Amino acid sequence: MGIKFGPPRLGHVSRARVTQIMNLNLLSPDVQEEILFLPRAERGRDPIREHAVRAIAAVPGWGKQRRMWAACSGDHANRGQMTWSPVR
Repeated sequence: MGIKFGPPRLGHVSRARVTQIMNLNLLSPDVQEEILFLPRAERGRDPIREHAVRAIAAVPGWGKQRRMWAACSGDHANRGQMTWSPVR
């Protein structure tokens, strides 16, 4: 017995996409709040890359997420585009 995805199906949203969106709840609360209150893009594309935010959300540990977000948002201020590259 599985969960039926009625509303996403009505909105033509795949199960995978719903999972991606729900996984954003794994972000630390303060990072979520910063994202919610980012200024609106005035022209062109939004400088935040959703894929980068998903990569941060996939990292366990809010401390590491905060450091990654700080590095990412610092790049945003300097380059006009928010990306994240894993550093090993």
